[in-house]
Amino acid sequence: MSTFYTSTPQAQAHTEILLKTAVAPVWFEDRSAMSNILLDEGSQKSFISEDLAAQLQLKPCGNSTISLSTFGNANQNVRHMDKAQITLEIETGGFIPMDVLIVPRIAAPLSNVTNVIASKLPYLKGLRLANPVTEDRKFELSLLIGADYYWSIVQDHVIRGDGPTAVKSRLGYLLSGPMHTFTGEQSSTGMFNVLIQHQQEERSLEKFWDLESIGVKADELETTTMKDFNDEYETKCITYQDNRYTAKLPWRNDFNELPTNYNVTLRRTCNMIDRLKKDTNMLKMYGDIIKDQKRRGFIERVTENGNQSNRIHYIPHHAVKKGLIYDSYTYSL
Repeated sequence: MSTFYTSTPQAQAHTEILLKTAVAPVWFEDRSAMSNILLDEGSQKSFISEDLAAQLQLKPCGNSTISLSTFGNANQNVRHMDKAQITLEIETGGFIPMDVLIVPRIAAPLSNVTNVIASKLPYLKGLRLANPVTEDRKFELSLLIGADYYWSIVQDHVIRGDGPTAVKSRLGYLLSGPMHTFTGEQSSTGMFNVLIQHQQEERSLEKFWDLESIGVKADELETTTMKDFNDEYETKCITYQDNRYTAKLPWRNDFNELPTNYNVTLRRTCNMIDRLKKDTNMLKMYGDIIKDQKRRGFIERVTENGNQSNRIHYIPHHAVKKGLIYDSYTYSL
């Protein structure tokens, strides 16, 4: 929406909502890095971004299966995520061990401007804020602390006023709630003002709740569309030649291009090989199966080069041992 003013504009009231954010060091073994934290009691688990995990050279200690659904959607998606253990350094110099799940990205960046304004409010002056005032306008989240550790950090003392509420925590005071600001420019001439802030805020909130930011997107295909897709797939994508069926992967026509996923796949594959090295017989059997599959033409080596027409997407490999002895051994993607 656009508005044209021919007189001096008046300051406009504007409300933003602060979320509980903090900045604190996190540790893995003898390595540390600063983390931008969101404390969210509405999340059952805690998450760490792949970027922060890479800085810490974090080593997964297992995996966890969780069910996720988009905001307002009853459908759930099952996800398998690497789990790791980190240590959060608190204000007094102590430490809180935490189990976290590794995700590509936690959420879209939050605005950091309102924190600067809030710190100047009379009833908040002198408080040591968990999210220090900086010149950075964006707050890129790298750690989400859910309800599993929320009350290990948040304490009882609350300060209220005409603005956001301050809650004491072991990281400093956390600010949350509505923050009223005023916008407008002093001018004696006409100006053209494009009012799009409200739409941007709605989109930011939508991005925050959209689970696509951690790699999950609900399937939006209608039943009729799926039927047409299945019919086309059967006629065009499945062939029979030399006593062998060949079926293409059932890609959607309107899909977004997948990322390469190289770093995640490499890390998980290396971790799997490290586990297999503990049993030399199993590691040899695993290698023999891969060689046999390649010899029989079931798999082939893919090399990346500048002339590659299609972008490569890597899928982590997972070894599966069946039975108590090595007479039955297979693998799956």
